[in-house]
Amino acid sequence: MNNQFSPKLKKAIFVLLFVLVFSSGWVVNGMFGQKNEASPSPSASAEQKVEQTEVDKSREQANSDNLNESSSSVLPAETGVAGRQKVQVVRVVDGDTIEIEGGQIIRYIGVDTPETVKPNTAVQCFGKEASNKNKELVDGKIIEIEKDISETDRYDRLLRYVFVDDVFVNQYLVGEGYAYSSSYPPDVKYQEVFREAQKKAEEESKGLWGACPINEKKKVSTSTSAPTTGTKSTAVLGTSTSQTNSPTVKPAETTTVTTVSVPPTTASSTVSNGDCKIKGNISTSGKIYHLPGCGSYEKTGINLSQGEKWFCTEDEAVNAGWRKAKNC
Repeated sequence: MNNQFSPKLKKAIFVLLFVLVFSSGWVVNGMFGQKNEASPSPSASAEQKVEQTEVDKSREQANSDNLNESSSSVLPAETGVAGRQKVQVVRVVDGDTIEIEGGQIIRYIGVDTPETVKPNTAVQCFGKEASNKNKELVDGKIIEIEKDISETDRYDRLLRYVFVDDVFVNQYLVGEGYAYSSSYPPDVKYQEVFREAQKKAEEESKGLWGACPINEKKKVSTSTSAPTTGTKSTAVLGTSTSQTNSPTVKPAETTTVTTVSVPPTTASSTVSNGDCKIKGNISTSGKIYHLPGCGSYEKTGINLSQGEKWFCTEDEAVNAGWRKAKNC
């Protein structure tokens, strides 16, 4: 061996081996060092999980807030007073018709304001005033609506009573002379309220009653009711009268409107009363009125002693609580 390799060659081989050993150590350390850097310690991993959990919670909360914010733009069906629903008005169509959020149209029950937007109909006296007053009362506001019997009318409009800021809007419009009382069975829950409100407006010449030509067909009957005991009066929100259970005695009526004189006949009569030819009959089916030409008109008798009546107009019959015969 000593003869084969010179001292210089041995030294060179030794240096080369030394370099190779140390070089391989650096490579190994570098590989394992990178691996250690890529693999976080258990404690670091736990901290990251906690941070990630907090981020996820924040994202979930943000999503929830966004959902709540977007859904709040559509008014939920809230219930205030029993039997009433809260909705928001987005447009006033005219004096007795509005549009609520969601696009549904509401027609006020029991009232009729002069026309302003009806096709092929001229703007009627006091129509603009009624429409403007309705806007003042409800436009853009949260209102409460109350159903009677019917859901919609023949135009698919919701039939409702409307309340806002402690005001019964239907009654207010009638009582201040912006609308006529116009109830149609079976939706007659507040019929007497509206009739009393209109009588007061007529007597005081409020609104259309003092500004427009008198429409006799729209005036309410002057028939009086017997005093009541132990029942509530017809007063509701938005009126100056108050509810009471005390006996109520109405003052004598002094105004004469659309009167019907009783012909000198016996209690039972089939003879028409002048121009008043509509028969108001009372049967087991209730109060029904018959027009000339109806199927049962000729054979229907009128017994005045039992509360049956002659009517001059259909409006008068309806306002008195009668409904039209089905065979008319």
